[in-house]
Amino acid sequence: MRDRDGKPDAPVAQSETQAFTDALASYYTDTHFFRWLYETSYGVEASTNLRDWSAYWNGVTIQKRGGAITFRHDAGASPENMWISSSRILGQMSAAYLWSSNRLAAKLAEQYAKGLSATMLGMAWDANDPLRSIMARAVIAKSHTILREGKTAFVDYDAWRTAHDAWNTQTIFVAQNPYWPEAWVQNTRSKDDVPHIYLATAILPHLASFADDLAIRTTARETYDLMRGFTKDVAEHGYWIRSKRADGSLFYPGLYPSDDRLSTISNFAMSAVYPKVECPARLATALIADERPHGEDCGDGLTRAADLVGAEGNFYNYEIQATFHLAAAMIASEQGLDADALVRGLWSRADFDLNLKDDEIPGGEVAKWRGKLAVFIVYAAAAGMPVPAHAIRFVYEQFSVALARLRTFPAYDPWSLPDGDYPLHPKGEVIGTDAVGAFFWYCWSPYRAAGDPIVDCDRLRSAVAASE
Repeated sequence: MRDRDGKPDAPVAQSETQAFTDALASYYTDTHFFRWLYETSYGVEASTNLRDWSAYWNGVTIQKRGGAITFRHDAGASPENMWISSSRILGQMSAAYLWSSNRLAAKLAEQYAKGLSATMLGMAWDANDPLRSIMARAVIAKSHTILREGKTAFVDYDAWRTAHDAWNTQTIFVAQNPYWPEAWVQNTRSKDDVPHIYLATAILPHLASFADDLAIRTTARETYDLMRGFTKDVAEHGYWIRSKRADGSLFYPGLYPSDDRLSTISNFAMSAVYPKVECPARLATALIADERPHGEDCGDGLTRAADLVGAEGNFYNYEIQATFHLAAAMIASEQGLDADALVRGLWSRADFDLNLKDDEIPGGEVAKWRGKLAVFIVYAAAAGMPVPAHAIRFVYEQFSVALARLRTFPAYDPWSLPDGDYPLHPKGEVIGTDAVGAFFWYCWSPYRAAGDPIVDCDRLRSAVAASE
């Protein structure tokens, strides 16, 4: 094996692996990463006497006045793709709990699983609505106070609790929702978040079977059952993600001329144009639905030309396809199916992407491309992809830069800060706080290939198990 410059690929020394592992452990410990994540994750509090859940929100400012904390959901902002990050946290915290028994990871795994369930239960129109398989982008409950480890904060949802009509979604009122009465929801679940949701879904059967806590096992089973309902609905309706209008009626976004929602954000049915495009998306959908491939044979999962063309138009299109590829490989492995071709395709994808020159990267998004590729490599390694030394060093390089930047975030403990306004999460980071836990997923995974490890998982587990 040779590196990106064509030189022989020198093995990664144990000292390199340990140094990077220690840098990760130090970041988690110094920032009190698990505590910070637990204290800033919320949705609905159990004290409301409604079903509780948590998520990782977009568009929120921490407002501190007179020592009191408010999580203010900002007018003009939107939660529409919040389940990209929330799914990552669900998967990472589930993995951290199963792998290390971290106390706060257990709480987060349960709360985020409930949060994913809420995206489907929140679209139930009333107690007589038989459908629990239509997924919202976001559920927006009433404003209320939350309690975290003895600390209180007020969650101000008011700016988002109003009708809104955008090109890709509507915010609609579900007055008689049986779980969160008078909830507002964003409809038209797009596929942007779905590959990340599917990837996180791969760990739910493990959480349902192996969690020490019965409540967590029960929650994971319910969420997995709801995801089976969602994917079955998608598969049975031409791989279209159905939604509900403001009057509660079902519709296929973009299918009819009277509906101006962009059709391609809500379907996986491009096979008529490119037979293999979105095959991993359809395969992952089918496998979650009923553990059958429904005739989808994706080979190595690659449609290189179509992927790159899509990325030129919108950089995120490439991440959608790459993450569906990851999810299909992981779910196939979890179900005991032959995922060898898909896993080989993961390395073909990573190898090609590693060797792109700066002027060949779609849209010229060099830093974003490199950072997201490093995250992809960690997840692909968890799915069984062998990682050569030069790719491991690439991961070290990209994550080391990210860790240094993330350490400068000022609000890991907003209760200790002076009055002022602060971001809820670091903004504009290529590898953000929703990605630095990828190594929990890697270390937990039973599908990792033999070979040089990316991190020393035993060494990292010792630090994570005790981390608050």
